[in-house]
Amino acid sequence: MTFMKKLLVCNVVLLCTLASAHAYDVPQIHSNESFAMTDNRGTLATIDSSGAVRQSSVNAEDVSETKKQVQALIKTKENQTDTLDTLSQKLSKNEDVITNLQRSLDEANRKISDQQRALEQVSSKIK
Repeated sequence: MTFMKKLLVCNVVLLCTLASAHAYDVPQIHSNESFAMTDNRGTLATIDSSGAVRQSSVNAEDVSETKKQVQALIKTKENQTDTLDTLSQKLSKNEDVITNLQRSLDEANRKISDQQRALEQVSSKIK
């Protein structure tokens, strides 16, 4: 659950950052003084792990690094999902094998019981 929370926070940060960066690249907004980013920096609201909203300053390098981190987290999640799916399939196959072995064991026990009964009948006739 912590991983998913971090991934969600990273996605929110990335989307807000990309929206800010995209808005900065639009000429009409760029020419407006109120949207100007000094020294190629902007302000971004982020959500920390406790859920509190914080304001931070970002630049293009921060955006790029955040994007890389989010991509790495997404890749990690995909790998974990693939691994989980693979392990689930193996577990299912192993459960099938165990079920088949249990059936074989039950059948063998029935045959042994039948042979013991037949042996007891022969033994009682001999006495």
